[in-house]
Amino acid sequence: MDWRNRFGGQAVIEGVMMRGAGRLALAVRRPDGSIHVTVRPHTAYTARRSWLGWPFLRGIAALAEALVVGIRVLNESARLAEEPAGGAAGGEKRGPDHLAGRHGQAVPARDQGAPSGDRWVTVVNVLALALGLVLFVLVPTWVATAMAAGELARNLVEGATRLVLLLGYMAAIGRLPDIQRVYQYHGAEHKAIHALEAGAPLEPEVAQGFSRFHPRCGTAFLLFVAVTAVLVHALFGWPDFWQRTLLRLALVPVVAGLAYEWILLAARSASPWVRWMSAPGLWLQRLTTAEPSLDQLEVALAALKACLPRDGSQAPAGRESGATAAGRAQAAGAGAAAGAAAAQPTQAPAGAVPVPASPGAATFPPPASR
Repeated sequence: MDWRNRFGGQAVIEGVMMRGAGRLALAVRRPDGSIHVTVRPHTAYTARRSWLGWPFLRGIAALAEALVVGIRVLNESARLAEEPAGGAAGGEKRGPDHLAGRHGQAVPARDQGAPSGDRWVTVVNVLALALGLVLFVLVPTWVATAMAAGELARNLVEGATRLVLLLGYMAAIGRLPDIQRVYQYHGAEHKAIHALEAGAPLEPEVAQGFSRFHPRCGTAFLLFVAVTAVLVHALFGWPDFWQRTLLRLALVPVVAGLAYEWILLAARSASPWVRWMSAPGLWLQRLTTAEPSLDQLEVALAALKACLPRDGSQAPAGRESGATAAGRAQAAGAGAAAGAAAAQPTQAPAGAVPVPASPGAATFPPPASR
């Protein structure tokens, strides 16, 4: 696989996170218009243990990585987007005439203590998780029990209800101005990755000409998860509520693994039938992406350039370059919470306040080849 196809990213609060080539970079537009870039070593979960790169297991690893890393950078970007330009520890601040990725090098992130503001961000994350459980687990079950009789019919109604709620949720929050900016940064992330994969110059004016839709997008992954869940759950009938709930949770890795394999197939295959089956995932991105401005593309490209190999050489095929013990320790350190203001975990660049956003604003990097 071409090394250019090994990058993924996520929209965050007023910015974009990119990962690949053994690095994770976060670029955030500050209130004064400058771009703050932090870079840290990062080893993809699928490269840390050989068995995590096996088919089906790699989907579980990718989902876990998206949640853990995504929530961490989301919370970090929320702080950066609100802080005065002189208040950030670590990273590099670049003004309008010295933007990340155009001049100079991004500075590696320094360790930062968790500010007290993280507490309410954690509360928001926990509330968002609780809301997600009610909306996407309990409500579909109640609707299916009330509307259908047979086991297969109830599974189909439950899955259809969950999908409708997911689509309605993403469409509804997309009307909020802050989330609309999240979706614009999501589109900027896709365009930047498209430009890299095409070998085009990494400039905002060039990247603007690429599509804002990407086959490895987390939005498409969510759609495939919803459809795959219906098929998998139908195999186990309709037991009582608690057995059914525990079974659904136990099957999450199975569903995620199957859906991720489809995402990889869709990204790699030129088969007409694969493209036809993948089309709904691209259509769904009309809800979770929007056309970005050149300023937003500049932020996305700043994050992407900070991840690229410094000497222009390609990253090693087996593991991402820069995969060191320090990188593993850095990746393990972060503040946790559960699904919050963002698009999967949410890459949700909001105006400056973390708010629950659409799941799925991430682009999965492919697993490291062996």
